[in-house]
Amino acid sequence: MADLDADAVGGAIARIEENRAGGMAHLAQRLAEQDVLRPDVTVDEAAHLLWLLASFNSFDQLYTGRNLPPDDAARVLITTAERSLCR
Repeated sequence: MADLDADAVGGAIARIEENRAGGMAHLAQRLAEQDVLRPDVTVDEAAHLLWLLASFNSFDQLYTGRNLPPDDAARVLITTAERSLCR
């Protein structure tokens, strides 16, 4: 999606990405508050990884680039998040 001209769509892509980044930071903070994060993972690190894994590009690399069915692509991303972030 970053390849699209943000000006051509009225900055909508930039706003979506800002909201997604904020949402991932909020989720990372909640995971920390609930003592779910691994002790060696900071809230900022968790937010970065969640942002990466929740991106369209990450899904598309698995779906289009690796020819995984949508459910399998989602499962890979979810499993990666759980194994990387959770106790």
